[in-house]
Amino acid sequence: MTGTAETTPRQRPRVEGDREEQILEATVDVLADLGYDRVTMDAVATAAKASKATLYRRWSTKADLVVDAISRAKGCPVPEDVDTGSLRGDLIRLSCDEGGFTDDLPMSVMAGLLTALHRDPDLQRAFQERFLAPRIALTNRVYERAVERGEIAPTWTCPCCPRPFPRSSSTTPSFSAWSRPRTSFSV
Repeated sequence: MTGTAETTPRQRPRVEGDREEQILEATVDVLADLGYDRVTMDAVATAAKASKATLYRRWSTKADLVVDAISRAKGCPVPEDVDTGSLRGDLIRLSCDEGGFTDDLPMSVMAGLLTALHRDPDLQRAFQERFLAPRIALTNRVYERAVERGEIAPTWTCPCCPRPFPRSSSTTPSFSAWSRPRTSFSV
């Protein structure tokens, strides 16, 4: 045997299409039922009627699988960009359309993640990059349009947010900055 063996890593076959959607939906269901701490690749594989090898071919960690599931599954979609012509209308659409605050599934999924987000750095990183960042960018656009329409002042900050609302930024928002309590509110 010579030392000419290829050293490039093997590419994992991709789980795609309907099968991937079935796995992601099963993951969301397991997460909503059990919470993040009790989700296992085995439990998801059983719910999705797949093998653990199939899951690991596509997702190397539980955090990656869960964040992909909540970011892309039908129950928790990234809302489409909305522009109803008013800040109030935009916020109502973002909050009350599919995947908003009025849906049971997104709320139970988020409840299942909350405590783990503070303890699991892999989950926190993946959640920031693939779940929060697109939603914050969308919400920023809503507020930027409200400023352009003159509905709110460019210096406005939300009194009930833990930090001034993040305006357009080239960096990924930090979940830890949003999780620290604010000491006082000003209106």
